[in-house]
Amino acid sequence: MTHYIEKEDYIIVKRHFILFIWKVIKFFFLLLIAIFIYWLSFKYWSKFSDITYLKYVFFAISFSILNYAFISFMIYFIEYYNNIIVVYKNHIYIIKSSLILIDDIEVLDPYRIMRMDVVCHWFISNILDYWNLIIEQQQDETKEWIRTFHFVPNPYKLLSIIKEQRNKVVEDRKKKYIISVDNWEEKVVS
Repeated sequence: MTHYIEKEDYIIVKRHFILFIWKVIKFFFLLLIAIFIYWLSFKYWSKFSDITYLKYVFFAISFSILNYAFISFMIYFIEYYNNIIVVYKNHIYIIKSSLILIDDIEVLDPYRIMRMDVVCHWFISNILDYWNLIIEQQQDETKEWIRTFHFVPNPYKLLSIIKEQRNKVVEDRKKKYIISVDNWEEKVVS
């Protein structure tokens, strides 16, 4: 499963698939509970003949659990594929979007990045190669802004991409704002 999609002038980074696997396990667990409740209602159908409304209560409960499992899985499916980091030429875009609940887009300026760290605090995350990436960015002269990206697959690759991008941006800005001494003297004389 590829987490880094590289195009000509941008790179898309998706979250680690372990998040998706966890939601699939949760979906199948809720599906089994709904099937089990529905099976109980049929197995003890004759015992519930005195209480007719109890049969329909079991059916309603299993139907509600099934609908909740399916709808929450579909919303998470959309959210998983819309939770990405896009590293573009001059900016880093963090996109978090779901069908209904979340719609966030953050833009980071690589020139203002002060520090980047990769953090791993667990044995399983080290084996499966998903870690946390922490970016500290300068907002203004006095404030600093720290942003943590959880479940980043192969974070050292993203770290090197961002460092390379930051170096290019710094070089481009130096070219725009620094006037060479030779040109300056010519402009002053004329």
